[in-house]
Amino acid sequence: MTSTAPTLTVVPDVDDEAHPLLAGLIEELEQLPPSRAAALRVVQVVDDPDTSAADVSKAAGADPALTARILRVANSAYYGLSGRVGTPAFAVTVVGFQTVRSLAAVAAAGLAGDEDLPAGFWERASSVASACSLLARRVGTPAPEAFCAGLLYDLGTALLYRHDRTMYDGLAAEAAGGPVSLPELQRRTYGATAATLCADVLEGWRFPEDLCFAIRHQDDDPATARDPLVRTLQAGMTMATLPTPEWPADARSAATFANAMVRPNEVADLVRQMTEAAEQLAAAFTA
Repeated sequence: MTSTAPTLTVVPDVDDEAHPLLAGLIEELEQLPPSRAAALRVVQVVDDPDTSAADVSKAAGADPALTARILRVANSAYYGLSGRVGTPAFAVTVVGFQTVRSLAAVAAAGLAGDEDLPAGFWERASSVASACSLLARRVGTPAPEAFCAGLLYDLGTALLYRHDRTMYDGLAAEAAGGPVSLPELQRRTYGATAATLCADVLEGWRFPEDLCFAIRHQDDDPATARDPLVRTLQAGMTMATLPTPEWPADARSAATFANAMVRPNEVADLVRQMTEAAEQLAAAFTA
């Protein structure tokens, strides 16, 4: 019997004529081939409050590449169990349902291979996830949620990259060399930013509302940030992109640290911890 891929409703209505690239990207997401449908099944299984680690590992077993990645992450130095996690069910228990769901979302979006991702995607995701996990307790948000927000924060950028790499490279170069930010250039070009696209996709896949909210508002002015997970994500993004392990000179970055209850004399040690954890994670993601 042939299984039918799940139907996705990932974003609100988009004007095809005004934003053809974004509309095309959305159409791609709504047509899942079998391997990606298997990954989406993992997302759906994790969403069931009665699910078990055995249920999740069984669902992941339909996608060997996803199962292998979960096992690699569980055996990474980050979790301190290198070489001791031999079964998918144990691996799911080690990394947690939310991390499994995050990895499945990347696979379901068709971004499992390095060729589909911008250079350094997993390294950045590992750094932001590690930073968010370190900062979560300071802000009063659960560390697993903060970790997953960091892991997925740049998923929208990866989707835009896969859809049109020439446009992606052009906007990135323009943002790096000019006064207009990359999110603003994305908004002008696509009618949405990478952050809002990512949040729309995750909402369509029934990820937790607070995680989707944080990802959607990651680029907001930190002076207006009140949500704990938004504040954690913004500070994690700042920590992961500091040119030097010091209190940042620009006002926006300094505000994100202040929102996360980080003091100037703590930055260097936090960056050291983040870097060590991120290297361990990235090694598992890119193996």
